[in-house]
Amino acid sequence: MPAPESPKRRELRKALRALTNYVAGKTDNIDILPMDLDESSDFNPTFFTTFFSQPIDCARRMLDYFAHYTDACILFDKDEGLGRLWSNIGPSISRISVITSSPVVTIHASQVKEGPYPHVKALIYNNLNGADGTILGGEVMMALRLIIAQMRRARFIDQMTAPVPFPFMGPQHVRLVEAYFNGSSPVVRPSRLFDLHKKNEAAIREFGRWYFGEPVGNTKKCP
Repeated sequence: MPAPESPKRRELRKALRALTNYVAGKTDNIDILPMDLDESSDFNPTFFTTFFSQPIDCARRMLDYFAHYTDACILFDKDEGLGRLWSNIGPSISRISVITSSPVVTIHASQVKEGPYPHVKALIYNNLNGADGTILGGEVMMALRLIIAQMRRARFIDQMTAPVPFPFMGPQHVRLVEAYFNGSSPVVRPSRLFDLHKKNEAAIREFGRWYFGEPVGNTKKCP
């Protein structure tokens, strides 16, 4: 049961109704005060703030952009070849989230539709900017979980490894990472970083070419 309205609030609503009836096109009884949208100003809005985009939100939006690009490539492919080889993997893999020092999330993962190919491709993002020649712990953890999940499938019972290439998006960059298990330790091979501070169509096209590429290599023995 809601709390009863206080007399003060009831009088306030009464005054608002009276003012509404009085104004009817007049502005002489309205306080008009200055407002500035500069965040350093003393005249900012009193009850609202600007939207602050978190770094991980920037990374997710960039990954969404790439995902829409690949979807459009498949949709408008006249030869219908781009969508034949790879198929989506269910939520058991594609929604894995690893929480280390920061969240690492994959929004999409796919595998080869047919044949003895345990290869997995995933779209992954987090809120950290990497550096050339280094790897983040979350990237390694995500790759290992994808590999483990894929090797549990009966279809790949005779496979000894499951390579995982994935575009990895940070707030301001993207790179391609190839990962696999050699029998004793994970092997992770990151490409150089591509700057996405500004629109970079060439980088998106390059990653699209690798994203739609075919699986290769002998996965029936440890590399």
